[in-house]
Amino acid sequence: AIMGPSGSGKTTLLNFLTGKVSGGVLAEGKVVLNGRNAFVPQDDRLHGFYTCKGYMKHYAHLSGLKTDGKNVDKIFEGLGLTNHADTIVGDLFRNGLSGGQK
Repeated sequence: AIMGPSGSGKTTLLNFLTGKVSGGVLAEGKVVLNGRNAFVPQDDRLHGFYTCKGYMKHYAHLSGLKTDGKNVDKIFEGLGLTNHADTIVGDLFRNGLSGGQK
């Protein structure tokens, strides 16, 4: 996990490591995280009507993990977000998670 205060560059670092930075920035190398490469963007590319747990299961599936939901529950426990598992993500029109929680 990458942690830090707002504005410290966490998202920029992840964008750089996953090749999502534009503007002529070049990087070479290989990023491997436990044999897998996965990244969930923080900005509002998420549909506001889905729940947190629904998205976590979706991204686990996209990254190739086989899940029965128990490992997703463990992630929520580890992040201290168990109470928000069934909260909708939210968007401009729906209340939901804060930017940091997303």
